[in-house]
Amino acid sequence: MNIKFIRSFVGGIIIFFVFYSRLLGQQADRCGTMEYLDQYEKLHPGTKISIKQVQEQAAQWILDHTSTRNIATIPVVVHVVYNTAAENISDDQIRSQIDVLNEDYQAMNFDTVKAPPIYKPLIGNAGMEFCLAAVDPFGNATTGIIRTSTTHISFDLDDSVKFTKKGGDDAWPSTKYMNIWVCNLTPPKLGFTTLPSGTKANPTDGVVVTYRAFGREGKYLDPRYNLGRTCTHEVGHWLGLTHIWGDDGGSCDGSDNIDDTPNQADANYGCVAFPHITCDNNGDMSMNYMDYSDDRCMYMFTIDQANEMIGILNTTRKSILSSTAGCNTTYTYSNDARINSIIVPGDTVKAQSFNPMVQIMNKGQNDLTFLHIEYQIDGQDIQTYDFMGNLPSGYVANITLPLAFTGEGGHIFTVWSTDPNQQQDQYLSNDTLTTIFTITSVVPKNTFDVSFDSPSSLNITIQNPGAPSVLLAIINSMGEVVYQKQLSLISQTTFNFDFADMATGVYFIQGKVGYYYTRGKFLYINPGR
Repeated sequence: MNIKFIRSFVGGIIIFFVFYSRLLGQQADRCGTMEYLDQYEKLHPGTKISIKQVQEQAAQWILDHTSTRNIATIPVVVHVVYNTAAENISDDQIRSQIDVLNEDYQAMNFDTVKAPPIYKPLIGNAGMEFCLAAVDPFGNATTGIIRTSTTHISFDLDDSVKFTKKGGDDAWPSTKYMNIWVCNLTPPKLGFTTLPSGTKANPTDGVVVTYRAFGREGKYLDPRYNLGRTCTHEVGHWLGLTHIWGDDGGSCDGSDNIDDTPNQADANYGCVAFPHITCDNNGDMSMNYMDYSDDRCMYMFTIDQANEMIGILNTTRKSILSSTAGCNTTYTYSNDARINSIIVPGDTVKAQSFNPMVQIMNKGQNDLTFLHIEYQIDGQDIQTYDFMGNLPSGYVANITLPLAFTGEGGHIFTVWSTDPNQQQDQYLSNDTLTTIFTITSVVPKNTFDVSFDSPSSLNITIQNPGAPSVLLAIINSMGEVVYQKQLSLISQTTFNFDFADMATGVYFIQGKVGYYYTRGKFLYINPGR
């Protein structure tokens, strides 16, 4: 073998990848959305004003609908426009990107655990499910993947990839499908998107991502952008989000119009150490999907970002929710359960303790006979419940969970499921839901309510308990403790006591619930004594 030739060949490959990595790695916009918008505004004056109006409309929708919890399904068509075999990415690579979207838009991605403590409570779940379309615009069955060969070596931000006559592939109706084009974008751009600006079908509406940053399974993925987060970022734009730093060139004067994202000076690149402090913040939210960090270092939307996207989906992009495109599900598993919705808590709970209620759905082929459910308010201890029953495939059930406790004010409730039929869950993207609610107590905390079933049978109810257990004592008028016991409030808050052997008289109730003491008294008349 010619060793000199091999060395020259390998050296050429190394030089190519170093050059390409430098192109991608330079501190230029990895996202071309704002540059694309500027170009689009010149061709269609007033677009930016329309975008602002759309965002205001979405914000108002959120104010009017503060509790939106059902999973929203978005049918997707992926147009693969390729010039080389490498650009003609596999079905598996495409499906891996759909999986990433489902994880990231339902806060099911494993790397949320890396979020800094000050930002972890802000992690938002948009409650969106993406699937490859099952029906094309003509009513025919489809895989949701369209492949088009092109003579273009690469594409820029001029929309050519979106038109067959210009070497790309025509969009499917944007009112019924989310269009994604995968092609070779000229570096350093990894993707660009049309921001929502109106409800009418738009032949240029959709997301464009370079083949080297699409999905997480592919031979030619760039190592910095190989987890599918470029598409997560661009779909965020498609749902109305802007860059987290406000695109103000580092002045700290811009805004993404999201209340719970910190002001920051500019985009972050690579994997910056936290805290990277700019604009007098507590640290840039560089791990946010709408920043420019490497894929492995971005892993969250915030609650308000999730709400903004939900608002856009239910206003400007509402038509897609009634699409008849159907779904080519990329998973058909024997054992799979979904948290379908959160019924309780709603927007407001008028007590500091309540029984959460969730709806589960059997998405697996087997009957669901067991499901482990865990839930948590804010950062409190995780509570658990095991569903045992017989839920056929495709059926739903409402599950009332054991009592949960918290204080007045705003809170985050999260519920997730594991171990369907005591087997490993085969699909994780539909297991978790989160909602925001407010406690406004109308019943004083730890109030005793006393009633008699019979002359000798006493019921004591602890209303609005502030903790999961009570140390209850009943004391006579001499100060003697006639009854004392630690009682769990998880499964019940009313307790029955037999007073048949107790004398007529005034009795006092004393309860210690958490750190709180509460007292009351009642008169007991024993007919036999």
